[in-house]
Amino acid sequence: MNESVYKLLDFSQPVTFELLLQHAWQLIADAVHDRNDPMHTPVFGTNDEHGSDQRVVVLRGFDPTTRRLWFHSDLRSPKIAVLQRDPRVSWLLYHPTARLQLRLRGLAEVHINDTLVDTAWQNSAVLGRRCYCGIAPGQISAEPNHGLNQELLDRQPTLAESEVGRANFCVISSTISNLDWLQLQFTGNYRAQFAWADDGSYTSQWVTP
Repeated sequence: MNESVYKLLDFSQPVTFELLLQHAWQLIADAVHDRNDPMHTPVFGTNDEHGSDQRVVVLRGFDPTTRRLWFHSDLRSPKIAVLQRDPRVSWLLYHPTARLQLRLRGLAEVHINDTLVDTAWQNSAVLGRRCYCGIAPGQISAEPNHGLNQELLDRQPTLAESEVGRANFCVISSTISNLDWLQLQFTGNYRAQFAWADDGSYTSQWVTP
């Protein structure tokens, strides 16, 4: 990791939109592999008939070329049906050292049987697969319930046992269509907005914070 990415951008010098994107993409990419990075656990937002809903997720992948980022989920989760009805989603990422807030919007895609989800499952830790072998998320319970399979509560499943969870495993991805970029500085905050077209081109503009 290049520590210079954490430094505030110097707005006393000319700053291009390309530099903003390069800086933002690098922070997101680094967060994928560092569980202690504040951007490793962004907020993911959905919409349904009750309004907006948010939850913290674990960032599992990011491709700056396609602007696609993704996380793992249980296929039985209530948010899957929400995304099937309305795929519009948002992301919120913040890095306190870089003082950078990124608000992203895009359309979600639920991956069940494709290369992305197969690779994610193969690369997932056996212990981490345990949560996909228990009770479905969102079930009503008369008492506190962790949902884990009781037989696996105190031990790591074997590789064969963990494969039971594959049927419940999926990956949720979204391609960024809009980005609101905000950097906080004592000498004044700076904000920019980006919007991408279907052909990958984008428009950008400075806006007041």
